[in-house]
Amino acid sequence: MLTNWKLIILSIVLFSCGQNKQSTSNATEENQGKISEEEMLQVLVTVKPEGSIIPFQLSSKTGKLIKQEPFKIPGGPATLFLTKDKKQLYAGLRDINTAALLTIDTFGQLQVKDTFPLGLNPVHMFLDHTEKYLWAASYGDSAWAVFEVNEDRSINSTPITRIEGLSKAHQIIVREKENWVMVPALGMNSLYVFDREKAIAGTIEEPIQKLEFPEGTGPRHLVWHPTKPMLFVSGELNSTVTSIIVNQETGLLELKSQVSSLPEGFTDKNTLAQIKISADGKQVYTSNRGHNSMAVYDILEEAPWLKLKQNIATPPIPRAFEFDPESKWLLAAGQGSGEMMLYKRDESTGLLTHKETVFVGKQSFWIEIFKPE
Repeated sequence: MLTNWKLIILSIVLFSCGQNKQSTSNATEENQGKISEEEMLQVLVTVKPEGSIIPFQLSSKTGKLIKQEPFKIPGGPATLFLTKDKKQLYAGLRDINTAALLTIDTFGQLQVKDTFPLGLNPVHMFLDHTEKYLWAASYGDSAWAVFEVNEDRSINSTPITRIEGLSKAHQIIVREKENWVMVPALGMNSLYVFDREKAIAGTIEEPIQKLEFPEGTGPRHLVWHPTKPMLFVSGELNSTVTSIIVNQETGLLELKSQVSSLPEGFTDKNTLAQIKISADGKQVYTSNRGHNSMAVYDILEEAPWLKLKQNIATPPIPRAFEFDPESKWLLAAGQGSGEMMLYKRDESTGLLTHKETVFVGKQSFWIEIFKPE
């Protein structure tokens, strides 16, 4: 029965995606040469209700942004994760509890290679450092699972490990250094840490640690500092960023501080979404949905560890945002308005300046920016 279901999904996806090939190719030909290969970055934006992945080209030097032809893929494309060679990627299709494997060429043309039922609704996926395991968190199923990836990058749809009971699990991160699997569970108001080796062996019984947050935080996403044993967590429900360090003696996480993402005097409803850190490790950024701004923090060497320095306007309800690899440019999409804004980041201060606004579609879910190989 599983095989038949998989064939049905793949047939629908491939038929729909076949309609993209000619128009995407034409768009590529029209835009080719407008941004040199040397400075060209590829941008992918998922718009779940429309069943689209929208490619853009972005100039790393000037910030010039060229929209390409949307790629149609049914099933509710949401989270994306690229392979190391930047030639393939996995897309979570949330409406049909499936992962799709796509190829992408140097001009942003996408094609579906295969699809794999996951048995859960993937709000976030992560291909770990070995590229032998795909990890998926499910907000709707309150669970996470790990799947074996074969040499041809196909996925075995029966999970090695599946852990349930993590209410509103919103993200899954695998850390090579610590050999950890980290899952913020918004509904449990906790960050769970599991042993990666036990997960891929199918022998997990209990988490290594359950880090509880102050009441009402609602941990959603986390980001690690690039060089320090420190991470930051966006609190969806109380609009704060939590600073956490790794205790070098115990090897466990310690919650250190919470700093608001909002300017003084703002009292209307607001929730936080994603969180990122600049490539130089100097600033943390998170998106305010309600205040409709990007909050910019300086990272400090001591308590309170973060200092809010800017709130710059974004499109309404900014769920998804992303930096280019060098953190010179930031794109933020508003799920309420369908707009996406481009910002220039000042490399000395970390402050953002708005440069351009384009339309991508309402309910945008994910932004990926990378240098094609």
